[in-house]
Amino acid sequence: MNLVGKKAPLFKAPAVINGNTIVEDFSLTSYDNKQAVLLFFYPKDFTFICPTELVKLQEKQSEFIKRNVALVAISTDSVESHWTWSQIAPSQGGINGVTFPIVADLSKTISSNYGVLAGSWYHDDDEMLHFLGDPVAYRSTFLIDKSGIIRYAQINDLPMGRNINEILRTIDMLDHVENNGEVCPVDWQKGNKGMDPSPKGLLAYLGNQIIQEDQTSQGNSCCQQKVYEDPLVGKYQLTCTREKGECSCIACICDSQCKSCGNNPCCCKKTENCCSSTNSSLKSECCGKPGCSCNQ
Repeated sequence: MNLVGKKAPLFKAPAVINGNTIVEDFSLTSYDNKQAVLLFFYPKDFTFICPTELVKLQEKQSEFIKRNVALVAISTDSVESHWTWSQIAPSQGGINGVTFPIVADLSKTISSNYGVLAGSWYHDDDEMLHFLGDPVAYRSTFLIDKSGIIRYAQINDLPMGRNINEILRTIDMLDHVENNGEVCPVDWQKGNKGMDPSPKGLLAYLGNQIIQEDQTSQGNSCCQQKVYEDPLVGKYQLTCTREKGECSCIACICDSQCKSCGNNPCCCKKTENCCSSTNSSLKSECCGKPGCSCNQ
């Protein structure tokens, strides 16, 4: 059951808020067009991994507030169980101090609608109703944007706790995508550049990765120009330079006739390292940059 890209299933249910108040009709609609929501399913109160996750979420709540994301936890326990657990200190296995809402899905309908119930009902030949599996929610995380669309979903098996910092990184990715018009490649971290979602953007990103690897093996040597071939876009050329201590690459897709690409004299003609090029203008253009070493 995939909900990513779809409207988050709505619900009204009892919840404990601020660790001490029970409300009977908590709903996600109160966040519409105001905040994104991190909906955090967990299996059970009074268990072992669950308090470590909820307490860590509370410790990190200020980071979610900075990102304008509301935290909402939910399990299949009763609201009375939530309230009682909230009065017990973490040192005793409780979650006292947790202030974000904790929803009671006692009927298990919310977990079912989100596709995270760790089992299912069935009727036997005598029409008797049975449940196969565990009648609790998997450790599941849903990031719901301000318009109520699920943008990220993660489902862990019951014994596997979640990484809260990774969830924050995912929220940062969504923020970067929405505000910069870029996509976030593998291992992206907040503060990193994204990728333009185009063939040129891909090639420029891959080129920077190649140069970073070259720096590791060849010291500070960054300036180079090479022709590569990719099954998707064909031949392309990377012009890589060091500017103020940083390497940068410009990707140039070669035309089908192997003519010069823009003002670059060696595109499509041969694979060439600009730092050792016999073309003085090319070498000067590429290797005359401040901080670019051409001792190769």
